[in-house]
Amino acid sequence: MLNEVERPRDLVILGYEQSDSAAYARTNVAIVDEALRIAQQEREFAQALVVWDEKSRGAEDLTAQFLDEARGKGMPILEVRTLTSRPRARGVAARGRLER
Repeated sequence: MLNEVERPRDLVILGYEQSDSAAYARTNVAIVDEALRIAQQEREFAQALVVWDEKSRGAEDLTAQFLDEARGKGMPILEVRTLTSRPRARGVAARGRLER
């Protein structure tokens, strides 16, 4: 399977050690940079998508770090909130067909 995605150059292997505590933070930077590179190559715009509760857990929060990285490089951010004070869904959920 790896051969299939490596051939067309769709797979990026960063090569970080599993024990490297900064690997995830550096992966965030690599994801943003790769999205921007592809967008420029395709003459398109890159956007960042984040699914979270909008609550940073401090300096080590990798989702917040990803947001900061994307914002810092000028990417528009699309946020999906996992927790809300009131339902905002449209369609089936808005018509009351989903129960908790």
